[in-house]
Amino acid sequence: MIAAPTSSHLGMVHQGDAVNPNRGTSDATHATAGAGESAVTSDAARREGLPGKASASVKSMSSGTARAAGKNSDTESAAALFPNLTVLRDTPREPAMQLALDQACAEAMAAGRMGPLIRLWQWDRAAVVIGRFQSVGNEVNLDQARAEHVTVVRRITGGGAMFAEPESVITYSLIAPLDWVTGLSIGDSYRRCDQWVLDALRPLGIEARYQPINDIASPLGKIGGAAQRRFPAPADGTGHGGGPGAVLHHTMLSYDMDAAKMLRVLNVSKEKMSDKAVKSAAKRVDPLRSQTGLTRAEVLDRMIATLTDPEGPYRARYAGPERADDVIGRDVLDRAADLARIRFATPEWTALIP
Repeated sequence: MIAAPTSSHLGMVHQGDAVNPNRGTSDATHATAGAGESAVTSDAARREGLPGKASASVKSMSSGTARAAGKNSDTESAAALFPNLTVLRDTPREPAMQLALDQACAEAMAAGRMGPLIRLWQWDRAAVVIGRFQSVGNEVNLDQARAEHVTVVRRITGGGAMFAEPESVITYSLIAPLDWVTGLSIGDSYRRCDQWVLDALRPLGIEARYQPINDIASPLGKIGGAAQRRFPAPADGTGHGGGPGAVLHHTMLSYDMDAAKMLRVLNVSKEKMSDKAVKSAAKRVDPLRSQTGLTRAEVLDRMIATLTDPEGPYRARYAGPERADDVIGRDVLDRAADLARIRFATPEWTALIP
């Protein structure tokens, strides 16, 4: 979710990886799509670099297009989506709006009003994001979070609590037609959605691999984790779906990590607050900074280059922060603002008892 590092140490980790091995998995429940998002035709979108209107199916890409990543079947399958995809380096947004945008974009994709999109988040503050089925009181030390100015929010996907600071993580959301993952197991669906990241990290010297069910790891430790939710096509009044449906897949990669702060903000026992526990938590996550020696901005640039290389397998269109509102669309932004106000920024949603 995503600038050279500051003097402070910053980090991300699933709470479950540091202190609780029993974290949840993806939220496979369906959500109904909202109305009102503006339609963008594929031809106009391609000229403007905007996400095109989604089709109900995504056809497979031929093996000959997988040049940059080699003739890798996982890459070829993943790349089937990308000729119609826009990668957006978004502007900084508050945590509630980030989560609301994920839902609003997925609804628009499900209804056929938005084309495939990878949105690279920019956090505007430190946050803990808990999973849809977690108890905030069990997962977060709320007094400590307030003292350290850490915002606590709840997402619509399952999984464990994640700690993030603006320069510590790289977070992205992938919005794609539901057909792209239909028929795949949960594990294969995660693998397909994150394949482009593996292809982007390996040239940086990182032996990145998919680790079931929802992690990205290297031999040196975990790099990040993902969560996913599927949205059916909304009813069109005739009993048939009014769009292609959508899959929302969001992933957070650790660039740097402050394990001590993470363990202060998350609810852990005194034993796990020890120096040994902090070192253990840090050891289990190996951030991109230590593996590459690159700034966070440089890592992001390399990732974007993998997606947009005209000779590579993905060949996505790129849009920078200055075009974020045009790419997302005013109607989707308005829908997200409403969702942030009535759901994601409310104490009732955050404190919801699963």
